[in-house]
Amino acid sequence: MIMIKFLKTLLAPIWDFLLRYKVIIALVFFVLYILFWDHYNVFYLFSLKHQIKLLDQEKRKETDQLKKDMEYLNLLKDDDATFEKYIRENYYFHYPKEEVFIIKYK
Repeated sequence: MIMIKFLKTLLAPIWDFLLRYKVIIALVFFVLYILFWDHYNVFYLFSLKHQIKLLDQEKRKETDQLKKDMEYLNLLKDDDATFEKYIRENYYFHYPKEEVFIIKYK
């Protein structure tokens, strides 16, 4: 009996607080759930945003490289001298009875 009175006096202020501010407490738990426990929590969203930035940078680099390659390809298609220079330097093509010396620097 004494224990029950003690618990009632101990829990009465807590129970009053919970009943008085139940909407605020529910909102706090909802916000905490959304921020930390949900599958799409704050940390996951920040990591996704970081990945998007990295992928955008990579896309920009690849687009620039593609433009450079397309310009060089068009130059190779249009100019025979440039095409011949390219295949001689990169694939070591040569005419018959022609000697090619390859010098590599360290």
